[in-house]
Amino acid sequence: MLMLSFDDTIIAIASPSGRAARGIVRLSGPQAVALAESTFDPASGSQALGFRRVRGAWRLPPAGRCPEANVPAEIWMFRAPHSFTGQDCVEIH
Repeated sequence: MLMLSFDDTIIAIASPSGRAARGIVRLSGPQAVALAESTFDPASGSQALGFRRVRGAWRLPPAGRCPEANVPAEIWMFRAPHSFTGQDCVEIH
């Protein structure tokens, strides 16, 4: 049986199945901000992570025959304790 603790960082798809206007990946937990910072490049002139919304590109590593990709994205940041989970929460749109 898998046991989770409040010290775990969880990453999950948050957009609905099927068609959606945008895809959303949600990170929640103590490493959420560090993980987002390691894969997201803010657009020039954008505010640093830690503010509410930042535009930029999400760096996706190569997978199979697909090369590395930079996907236009926005980061939505919800810092603890002011998030739904009470932990740091990051949404990548």
